[in-house]
Amino acid sequence: MTIKRSICSVFFKTRMGCLNEEVPEETQKFIVSVGEMFRLSPIIILFPKSTWPYLPFWKHFVAVWDHLFKVAEEQVLQKMEEIEQKVCLGQLVEGEYLTHLLVSEQMSVTEILGSITELLLAGVDTTSNTISWSLYHMALEPEIQEKLYQEVISVCPGDKVPTSDDITRMPWLKAVVRETLRMYPGVPGNARINVENGIVVGDHLFPKNVTYTSTILYFKPITRTLLVPATPVNLQFIDRTV
Repeated sequence: MTIKRSICSVFFKTRMGCLNEEVPEETQKFIVSVGEMFRLSPIIILFPKSTWPYLPFWKHFVAVWDHLFKVAEEQVLQKMEEIEQKVCLGQLVEGEYLTHLLVSEQMSVTEILGSITELLLAGVDTTSNTISWSLYHMALEPEIQEKLYQEVISVCPGDKVPTSDDITRMPWLKAVVRETLRMYPGVPGNARINVENGIVVGDHLFPKNVTYTSTILYFKPITRTLLVPATPVNLQFIDRTV
């Protein structure tokens, strides 16, 4: 819930009430929709696309996605209205991620809507899992925790909120995050479409316009979604600067 609230704050500069004593009905519906999307997606992809409309839970799956897009669309439209009002009043337009996307005009509103919806989904469990494992290993290795703490307070003393420039000056922080992701990947796989030309990797031909899925292999299971590798943390990415 805390991560969901933080994600909404970064994207929309607003709260959805996830930590209220009584979670708003629309927020609860959004949370349930996210869970249903994750539950049904790995089942649906097992079937050929042509059969999807005939699956008994297909309409429910579509309704879940419709609600997710509805929530994102409401936030995007609200932010657009705020920006228009500031422009009309001659005020400076400032904001976080969503404001930057809308003002820069590098993406269409439809593309922004799709991006925001995906990030609302993908930025919750992935972020919370990464943070949880980072804290776990720092608790096991106090010397790493102390070194990271000293780096952070040297770059961002007091209550200073870190900027993107500040992050580039914290290589140890980047190393800790990268090593955590190496050991505990946030997602079990990835998929890409080869849209240009067929390529050969090793002895395998990958034709054009075909979707390829790569699966990340884990080692020792510990929970339903998180798995522990056999090797300990070694921060092998510390020398990387980008």
